[in-house]
Amino acid sequence: MITCPICNSGNLTEVTGKFGKYFVCSNHPLCRAKCRSISGEPDIGSLVSRCPDTILTFNNSEIKLALLKIAQLAYPEHVIPAFIVILKPRESRRVHGLWFYPQQNQISKIFIFNLSRKYEYTLATCIHELAHHCQHMIEGKTNHKRGFYEILQHLRITAHNHGFINIVETYNQIDSNDRKKLEKYFGQPQMLANNKADFYIFRVDLPNSKSPLETQGYIYSYKELNWVKSVPTSNVFEEIDLLEHNYPEYTYEIINNREHSVGSIYFCIVSASQPIHPDVLREHGFIQDEINGWIKQIKAKDYKRTIALCMKINAKPVFKGYVPKTNTKERAYKSIIEVKTKDQQVCPQCNSPLVLTTGKFGRFYSCSKFILGCKYTKPVEE
Repeated sequence: MITCPICNSGNLTEVTGKFGKYFVCSNHPLCRAKCRSISGEPDIGSLVSRCPDTILTFNNSEIKLALLKIAQLAYPEHVIPAFIVILKPRESRRVHGLWFYPQQNQISKIFIFNLSRKYEYTLATCIHELAHHCQHMIEGKTNHKRGFYEILQHLRITAHNHGFINIVETYNQIDSNDRKKLEKYFGQPQMLANNKADFYIFRVDLPNSKSPLETQGYIYSYKELNWVKSVPTSNVFEEIDLLEHNYPEYTYEIINNREHSVGSIYFCIVSASQPIHPDVLREHGFIQDEINGWIKQIKAKDYKRTIALCMKINAKPVFKGYVPKTNTKERAYKSIIEVKTKDQQVCPQCNSPLVLTTGKFGRFYSCSKFILGCKYTKPVEE
């Protein structure tokens, strides 16, 4: 067995994946080291791994891995029960997160809201919900009594010591009831040393989930729509040379991990039925889409600013946290019947041809521009 050179505690184990055999560390997911397999032996020269204790992208799996590592570091004597994390693109003044009991044959769920806040604040909310999960693991129940806050404090200090959050910076952003109880039981938070690792984050602006960057150790962020990779300080210039030589057309930025923050993407949608001049929407960065109306991609931290903008132009927006289904003009108009026969029935709303359609309750006429937003239907006359 070959010891993993990244964590020095696990062993490199051969596994079979979608694209063939490769080696991973036996401590996965705590250690994310992996390398190619050549004739059943690990190719150490191709070994890639992210730097420790890093959240590179703002998505469900990344937050889950961070919480799992915090829980395992805080309670090494326990086997942490399985759970999933779901980031919800919803802003709420009353609720930042929820933890749901594991139902029969199911696992616990952690829901997180208010993604427009700084990611450390969101992670602090995640730790609160993780405390419910750990208390249920230890006591078989959960509540908001002293036992819960002892677990929460232990998890927060563990997360702080390993560079996930800063206790003092995030203290004013946690729930007021939590602050009162933490002060009652443990006093005011003290400034503690934070051993956040010193390395760099490379962020490549390429909104395409298929790229040769994947073979270079980059991972794609579906929330931020770019490729990211953590690089030790000693390898920064080597990584710059690789990008400049192999991918000169890509634009990228380099951020020190101590200044690094991750965010989420919202899609602001304004329906085409709202009485707003198209030029006004285009002027403010909206793009026309035949299915949704008008779409603007924003960073979650700009949520309040976008709300103010929509109020200024009298728009009533809807926000989604994923890429909404879109339809280009070329594809949409291919489905429209342009030739009208002599006896062709016409839609009274948009003057387009009606087509005979079969639905759940039988046959009826619908507008041929249904895909473009006209919802007119008409029953078949017997």
